[in-house]
Amino acid sequence: ATTSNINMGWPEPMGGGYHFVKLEGSCSDGVGATPIAMHIGTNGFQIATGFPCKVNVTNGTETVISMKMNINAWFRHPYVYNFLTDGVASMGDSTLMAKLAANGKNVISAN
Repeated sequence: ATTSNINMGWPEPMGGGYHFVKLEGSCSDGVGATPIAMHIGTNGFQIATGFPCKVNVTNGTETVISMKMNINAWFRHPYVYNFLTDGVASMGDSTLMAKLAANGKNVISAN
């Protein structure tokens, strides 16, 4: 991994701040793999999410909360994200970041 890949900073020329989400990899159309870079950042696209969780905290003990993320949910609900029509990179595109941010509200759950 390069510093560019692990750095969560949003580029200064694009307003600065931080990436809230970086999903990078590739998708396949059955013929070949295409690189994808789904990035969400800037202050208009924060994602509020949560799930019910009961926690008993006892002084002097470690408490562990496990969560899971359904990566596919970023692309399915409430909006279908189609790499062929929407594109394979979202950074700097407010329409695509808004679609992914709306989908991101339902990706985290208790493990």
